[in-house]
Amino acid sequence: MKTNGVCHCGQIMFEAEIDPSAMLICHCTSRQALTGPAYRAVISASAANFVLRTGPSESCVKTAESGNKRRHAFRANCGTPM
Repeated sequence: MKTNGVCHCGQIMFEAEIDPSAMLICHCTSRQALTGPAYRAVISASAANFVLRTGPSESCVKTAESGNKRRHAFRANCGTPM
């Protein structure tokens, strides 16, 4: 399924090809700290299926409670996660 999105301040626009059946609900404390609520809906898109149309994004690598490392992309101006 093709989808598109924009950050809160409107400076980043993207499109992605996603698999709706790959959506999950995450309840890790890292995402709770990032967004506030106890649960967050998440869907991944592979780099090959993700196109950044406008705007620069920032990223950082975080270590999960499990010890796995994962990259978080976001808009520095408004904090919108990508």
